[in-house]
Amino acid sequence: MRLAYIAEKRSEHPLAQAIVRRAKQVINEENIDPEFFDTIPGQGVIASVKDKTIVVGNEKLMKAYQIDLRSVNNIVNKLRKDGKTVIYVAIDSKLAGVIAIADTPRKYAREVISYLKRKGLKIVMLTGDNRITAKAIAKKLGIDEVIPKVLPEDKTNVIRDPSKEWRNSCYGW
Repeated sequence: MRLAYIAEKRSEHPLAQAIVRRAKQVINEENIDPEFFDTIPGQGVIASVKDKTIVVGNEKLMKAYQIDLRSVNNIVNKLRKDGKTVIYVAIDSKLAGVIAIADTPRKYAREVISYLKRKGLKIVMLTGDNRITAKAIAKKLGIDEVIPKVLPEDKTNVIRDPSKEWRNSCYGW
């Protein structure tokens, strides 16, 4: 958790900020900055500190760095089915652990979605999360259609894609 905190503390991503907030609660905060830091949009961060390489991010990032995730497949699948976003942490090319983050919907989100559906609008959830997590969250909110695993830079293109049959039933189109 300490190394994940050090790696994520420079990131502006909401999930990184959640990791930093939680880490501050459970570790003695160290005023150590990474010697190297890079963010990979939609995937995670890479940092180094004290001769350790830290990779914190999603499955795609771990695969790019050839990190073996098989040892945690069962727990990860359970966490995702519970609607949690899973963040992997690797130190020096070895999986060190996973962090599960629950994205708590806003207080009246379900009611607003229900209201919009009654008005004839089709609600589609567009997310960077994987399909299992996205469907679990969508189910809790009453959303019928989910488009998962969309990178931040691709979201506008998905929304503007004229081949999407839901596009014309969305507000503002």
